[in-house]
Amino acid sequence: MLNWNFFFLGFVVLFVSSCGFKPIYKADNSNYHQLQNIEIESINSIEGAEFYNQLKNILPHQHDAQYQLVTTLSFSENYNIIQNKADVFSEIVTVYVNFKLLDKTTDQVLLNSSFSKPSSYNTTFSPYSNLIQKHDILKNLSIMVAEEIRNRIIIYFSNN
Repeated sequence: MLNWNFFFLGFVVLFVSSCGFKPIYKADNSNYHQLQNIEIESINSIEGAEFYNQLKNILPHQHDAQYQLVTTLSFSENYNIIQNKADVFSEIVTVYVNFKLLDKTTDQVLLNSSFSKPSSYNTTFSPYSNLIQKHDILKNLSIMVAEEIRNRIIIYFSNN
């Protein structure tokens, strides 16, 4: 049984290394250098600040950026009744994102994309608890959106 585990592990290692897998975040990778050259435009809102800080944390930073990332965030809130004739509600928060990656030297739009991410939480009779849950949802959405934008930019640079 133990020999089969080593055989399987060896097969997986050989398969992954033979399929052309290469790390995206390797320091000498061209994608890493292109990610360093992105200047992030700030957003003037509380939710935008969470998003901006998360994006600054996950993208490498360099002075004199060649690209500029312009992002627009908008949020919508909807309520769902979970049970009829009950006071149990679920609030759905959706973030709509539109972003552009611009070349600062030519003002050419390199990447223009839009997407949305929903999330939800159950409301309670405590306004403070609802506020904390909503804040946590907005923070989680900001993290997910920042990572999605980073992934789309990496895919763009990998394909071009």
